Amino acid sequence: MRKIRIGFVAMFHGNARGDHETRQRILKELGDYGKNRDFEVIEASDIVYGYESARKAAEEMKDKKLDFMFLCSFGATIGNCAIPFGSMNCPIGIWAMPECSMTGILPMNAFCGSMILSGMLGKYFAEKEIKFKWFYGYTDNPLFKDRFEITLKALRAAAALEETRIAAIGPVVDGFDYMVVKEADIESRYGAHIERLWTVEGIIRRAEKMPEEKVRNEVTQIVKEGICSKNVSPLALERFARLYLAFLEFAQEGNYNVLSISCWRTLQEVYGMVPCGAVSRLNQQGLIAACEGDIDGAVGMIIDRAFNEGTPASMVDLVSIDEQDQSLNIWHCGPAPKCMANQKGITWDHHFNMGEYQGGQWCGCGVVADLQFRNGEITLNRISSNSNEMTVFTAEVFEKETYQGSSGWIHNFKMQGEAIGIRELLSTIYNYRVDHHMSFGYGNNEDAFLEFANWKGIKIAEKSAYHNYMELRK
Repeated sequence: MRKIRIGFVAMFHGNARGDHETRQRILKELGDYGKNRDFEVIEASDIVYGYESARKAAEEMKDKKLDFMFLCSFGATIGNCAIPFGSMNCPIGIWAMPECSMTGILPMNAFCGSMILSGMLGKYFAEKEIKFKWFYGYTDNPLFKDRFEITLKALRAAAALEETRIAAIGPVVDGFDYMVVKEADIESRYGAHIERLWTVEGIIRRAEKMPEEKVRNEVTQIVKEGICSKNVSPLALERFARLYLAFLEFAQEGNYNVLSISCWRTLQEVYGMVPCGAVSRLNQQGLIAACEGDIDGAVGMIIDRAFNEGTPASMVDLVSIDEQDQSLNIWHCGPAPKCMANQKGITWDHHFNMGEYQGGQWCGCGVVADLQFRNGEITLNRISSNSNEMTVFTAEVFEKETYQGSSGWIHNFKMQGEAIGIRELLSTIYNYRVDHHMSFGYGNNEDAFLEFANWKGIKIAEKSAYHNYMELRK
């Protein structure tokens, strides 16, 4: 992913005691921060003292293709200095510098200056509702560092989406019509490009033509990566390898970094395979692969992966509730990457319900990644492009016997940092009509999701109370 570009505009009120020294310190700290966290700092050529210098700085910054820009208050900034920045083409941060002494003559009055900037952007441009985020202090101050780390995650997610090329291989699967999205909505909101030119049959033809030696070598690698169940036949392993190689080759040739795969029913009817095992391995290798033609789910995976700096995400259904221990089961057929497995790792097994009985024995169709999710905190999200809404909450995976497939039990739910019980979670999910797929990754990234949603103007689901009566939609 490309390097994030951060603009820096210093705003003075005359030449106060300490402002130049503080500016030099801040620029050094921010430059070092950028080297450690892989972003570029681009400073405006001149310090802003008044409207004309602000106008020149704004025009200069607009040409820099910035991801984010700091308006840095080093004094009681003249209010009209904010006006030229009302039409910036990137998100804005208002950053108040600390005073260099706490007694005697007030050195800079920088905090007051940041309030002037905030008030001007809010009141002068009231009809535009210009968004900004506030920061305070040197770069090691939590009021800067903790807040900026969240912003960096949101910026990286936005940049990742702008670089995304999604190949939709086949349509959304039968019966999931509410997950159909408009390509124009995805492109205009996120910058991601979708191509719907591709068919499942084309992938099958590519798989069938894959060189034999290449397939044999891939089968050898697959067997090394997990335990191979006796239920998986040599033919199923071979077709598993062929599908994986076909998807990978297709993505590389088309320069796609995301595949949205219509994973049933054509593959089963034409090729006698589910692609779950292939999807698991693609995600493990860094190529995002989403189940059931779900592009919104893929978007959630892209964002989560960007927050975690490349660590794979996955997609699940919410399938079972246990009120005894206030837990919820997350599950999918078997597409999760190996890095999400607990100490038992992956078992390559046949599908649990796609297939047929032969001689009284169940013969599953193809190969899935059977694994139990490892313990740890996770963040689950669902973005709905059609309603422009996001639902996000955190939970903890804990040790508890689970279902076949890629699965695990979660508890200790939180929304916006507040604990939420299983009944309140159900009310929230139903009241907001949340789609049945949720994307997730390890770590607590709820704040980053909320910031991303706020920058993008996405409505955020709020915690619903539980009631016995029928509730109207929020």
